[in-house]
Amino acid sequence: MSISGYAELMMNGMVPPDKMQDFSSRIFHESERLSNLVADIIQLSRLDEKNGETMFEQVDIGELGEDVINNLQNRAAKKKINLEYTGGPAQMQGVRHVLYEMFYNITDNAIRYTPDGGDVKVFVGKLNGKPYFRVEDNGIGIPESEQQRIFERFYRVDKARSRASGGTGLGKTFLSACIAREVSDAGFSVVYDTAISVFSRYEDAKFRPDEVSDADVRRCESCDLLILDDLGTEMTTAFVQSALYQLLNSRLLAGRSTIISTNLDPDQIGRRYSAQIMSRLEGEFELLPFIGQDIRRLKREQQR
Repeated sequence: MSISGYAELMMNGMVPPDKMQDFSSRIFHESERLSNLVADIIQLSRLDEKNGETMFEQVDIGELGEDVINNLQNRAAKKKINLEYTGGPAQMQGVRHVLYEMFYNITDNAIRYTPDGGDVKVFVGKLNGKPYFRVEDNGIGIPESEQQRIFERFYRVDKARSRASGGTGLGKTFLSACIAREVSDAGFSVVYDTAISVFSRYEDAKFRPDEVSDADVRRCESCDLLILDDLGTEMTTAFVQSALYQLLNSRLLAGRSTIISTNLDPDQIGRRYSAQIMSRLEGEFELLPFIGQDIRRLKREQQR
């Protein structure tokens, strides 16, 4: 349900008093998410403007590093990750809030993709007279073949993705993004995320519960349209099987629309997931196969 939907129910007196706080919390988290999204889009737009005014200033990245560590300690503690900081003052010219966001995102990703009980170390200082910010962890890492693409906008490395499997590069993600935009522009709430990310939220809500993770799960189950991308790239544990069944079943019972994108064929899905999940997928979903050549591979060949 969208912010306006929650607000309309409250305005019309259709929300019981004991549910008011829950509805208010949902409105707050949704509005906060949208505000952050708009801020990110504006920031990207400003960075794209070659002639835009950029206010550079002298920034101590050692101070920013300490702020990042302080703000991420609680998140690291939830996963029992040892978050260490080593460094001191290091001055450079830059935009303070942009540098902070960069350092925060790098460190946050290290925590996110490091297993429970792991180590994340942040180093700030000078090397050969030049400032540097370095993060080390013992997480899943980034394959060497993917490292040259990490600065591409919106590019994500999914370690479990098999490039050799069929069905990649056929435009499923592009079509899903177009559908998400059209439905959102029509005033409906949309959650468009990868299976890895969605089930990570379920794990957080189950094993490291807080208001944010609980709200994320509710959002996945209650949005008007859920687009679950790259099903099959997640680790298919017993918990994930249970979470997927819960997600599909709750949305089907509520009559909410769901789109699932996967590189797996029906036989592979049958071998990977439980009979209960297959029953829902075969009985309630329409299969739309994508056939053709890998668009990304064709583009690379044309550029040679």
